[in-house]
Amino acid sequence: MPVYEASNGTWYVKLSYIDEFGDRKYKTKRNLPTRGKARKWEDEFFIKLQEGESSDYLSFTVLSEHYIEWYSKRRKPSSIKTIKNYVNNHLDPYFKKMNVYRMSTKDILNFHDHMTNKMFRDKPLKKGYIQDVHTALSSILNHGVKFYDLKKNVAALAGNIENDETPSWDYWTLNEFEYFYNQVDDILIKTYYRLLFFSGLRHGELRALTWNDVNLIDGYVDINKTNYNGKVHTPKTKTSIRKVYIPKHVINLLHEYKIW
Repeated sequence: MPVYEASNGTWYVKLSYIDEFGDRKYKTKRNLPTRGKARKWEDEFFIKLQEGESSDYLSFTVLSEHYIEWYSKRRKPSSIKTIKNYVNNHLDPYFKKMNVYRMSTKDILNFHDHMTNKMFRDKPLKKGYIQDVHTALSSILNHGVKFYDLKKNVAALAGNIENDETPSWDYWTLNEFEYFYNQVDDILIKTYYRLLFFSGLRHGELRALTWNDVNLIDGYVDINKTNYNGKVHTPKTKTSIRKVYIPKHVINLLHEYKIW
């Protein structure tokens, strides 16, 4: 880039460059005393700009798209929906066109600060949720390491945030459940919630049950699939495949419901 002499006898530099987001930026430095000083400032600016810079460019949004495409061929619909939520709502809006070859651990720490200060329905995001988003970010960068010659996973190097929050659980006591149960007349709803309460099944697991999965003689239900958004799939993990034994009064209700 050329340097210019100003009307007051000083020199200035006017240049353009590509930033870490892949956007063209412009920079002007004025009031430099000599042409030599202007040249030196320009040289030093580009040296600082290019420190650690790769000649390659891959935006975070493109890498995340590639990762989701790869991930979607290998995971269950519920997991795919979760990853897309993290990417679309948090990761892509923040990192945008940032060049993943130039990302640093400082960028990750800045993202942690951004997420910690972010509000949802007038409340800060839970730290456990932020940890999950960070894990998704680390998985995307690890995908870059494996398939796009990314030298390091800066999210893994920076580490996840600390979670010092005490988890809280909202649940029904037995008395609360029985109060609810006694207000219901529909046998389908009675059976659904009684089985849910006394078995600990997930909603999707219960919705996927057929009578072939219910053993009324030995008193258990066989969990081997789940229903997600109206479609039946194998469970998310192998450990989800199991037999769940249930109390006699639930078996009796199931028997009554089957006759009905």
